[in-house]
Amino acid sequence: MLLQMLAGSRLWPDAPQALQILTCVDRMDKQVSGVRQSYDILSEIAHPNWRGVFGMYAKIDEATFTARFGRGLRSSDGSKSMIVNALLGSLGCFEYAYNRISAVMPRFLDGLEGI
Repeated sequence: MLLQMLAGSRLWPDAPQALQILTCVDRMDKQVSGVRQSYDILSEIAHPNWRGVFGMYAKIDEATFTARFGRGLRSSDGSKSMIVNALLGSLGCFEYAYNRISAVMPRFLDGLEGI
C-alpha cells in the first residue's frame, strides 16, 4: 500500500495502481464506525456545492424567487453538530491507531534488537 500512496498513478500502466481515498475511508469505517459518515458530512461543507456554500450562507425566499446571502441567516446548530461528530470520529480513529500501535510496538522493538 505504501508504494501505491507514493507512486500510484492512473496515467501509466507500468506504475502501481493509484490508491482511492474512499477505499481508505471505507476501510477505516470498518474499524471505527462513523468515519465514512463524518467524511461525507465534512465533504459537503468543504466542497462548493449547495449544502456547503449556498445552504449555509443563503436564505431563499420562495415567494419572490430571491436569495439573500450573508452570515447568520441560519442557525449554526447543524454546523456545530457536524463538527462535533467529525471530531468524535477523529478521536475514535486516534484511539484505534493508538491501541494498534501499542499492540505491535513490542514486536517492532524486538525486531530492532538484532540491528
